[in-house]
Amino acid sequence: IYNLDNQLMKIKAYAHYLNKDKDSAIYYFNKMLEYGDSSFFNFKYLGMSYYDNGEYENAIVNLKEARSFDKQDAELTFFIGSSFGRTGAYDEGMTYLNMTEYLLSPSPEKLSEIYTEMASVLLSEGSYESSLEHLKLAYKKNATPILSYKMAQLYDYYLNNKKLAIDCYDAYITMANMPDSVEVDFGGADKSFFMDPQLIESAKQRISILKEGLFFEQGIKE
Repeated sequence: IYNLDNQLMKIKAYAHYLNKDKDSAIYYFNKMLEYGDSSFFNFKYLGMSYYDNGEYENAIVNLKEARSFDKQDAELTFFIGSSFGRTGAYDEGMTYLNMTEYLLSPSPEKLSEIYTEMASVLLSEGSYESSLEHLKLAYKKNATPILSYKMAQLYDYYLNNKKLAIDCYDAYITMANMPDSVEVDFGGADKSFFMDPQLIESAKQRISILKEGLFFEQGIKE
């Protein structure tokens, strides 16, 4: 009935955003822009909707517009940094992610998430040692199985350190196989993902291959 009511449209757009219907959220937030609503709320959640939809260039534009209203919003700097990193603009990505760290006095879990995102940007940039250091920082703040797995893959595929890759794969398998009676923090992620038999089997196979490689390397040295 009141299809041009700005407040109702804002609630509808935000409801679509919360319901993870990003296409509808983007449509209604853009409608609000067309009707002259250039508010912080509109730009922020339009940008977040674009981010969740994988449209990182559009996310950057709208999140930066929102940031012109509030430069202390750490959530904005995080998603701007992440968006830049995912478009290949690594320097800008790290600038905003570092800014996030300074703006927040975060919980260990949140700080771990920030370091993990930094590690992802650095890996895409080809800075493997720096990526590893940020994963170690993330692990120190919140030791989750996925971080062990990520470090294992860095050692395995990028840093050619078979021994440490084996150690990290072993740590991942140990955590993934913890009995239900033992509480393990999975960083808010679905525990079933880390207990996926195929993922565990893949880690076991890599351990077997890496141990075989170490055996032959030692034989050559002798």
